[in-house]
Amino acid sequence: MKKILLILVVLILLSACTLKQAYVSITFDDGYASVYKDAFPILSKYDFPATVFVVTSYIGNLPDFMSWGQLYILTKHGKWEIGSHSHTHPNFTKLKRSEIENELNHSKEILISKGFSPVGFASPYGQFDETVLESIKKSYFYHRNAGRPPWLNSLYNIDVFNINAVTIYYDTSFEEMKVKIDRAIAEKKWLVLVIHDVVKGKPKSYQINLELLEKTLRYLKEHNVKVVTIKDFLTAQGLLK
Repeated sequence: MKKILLILVVLILLSACTLKQAYVSITFDDGYASVYKDAFPILSKYDFPATVFVVTSYIGNLPDFMSWGQLYILTKHGKWEIGSHSHTHPNFTKLKRSEIENELNHSKEILISKGFSPVGFASPYGQFDETVLESIKKSYFYHRNAGRPPWLNSLYNIDVFNINAVTIYYDTSFEEMKVKIDRAIAEKKWLVLVIHDVVKGKPKSYQINLELLEKTLRYLKEHNVKVVTIKDFLTAQGLLK
């Protein structure tokens, strides 16, 4: 009996120790073609996965967005996660409940028909309220916001339907990125980054420069930060059904 108790104590201590580090999840919203063409090779270089929340009506239909085949490659060769960002990218807080549920269900059905298993949703424009969340809970197992205080997520008290995130904009500097990462490291918390389009030249609006992305990935690697998809992180913590 004492031996069993000792083993249990050791397992509990080991489990606690694995949590005592910073985690980062890199997420891409919408499904821009640049994520596959430019971001994917760099993330692969550092052996980092990411989560992509796609607008299903954009994929395979608009020239600046990925094809279904490219999304498939991300999951099979990069071990990326594919989630939903709605079907047409509306502001959910402006919709009727029936319209909200249609967006959620239609997007999920399309993803499943293409061979994906979406468990997460990110609200377009980061806009949601209690009515929206009630509908999301019927179709998905988690929801990521687009940037609301307190920004970082505690490893011990995570609201899976309001996962905090930080959106990276065109004017975000590398120094600002370092501050966010350093804070996550110091406080041993989970940082979720939101990126949209990636460009090689001067970024605009929701774009970020490819050089900034690589500098950020290199910094994460140099500081031994654990980079995981949202799904993998929540699964490891026993927070996904």
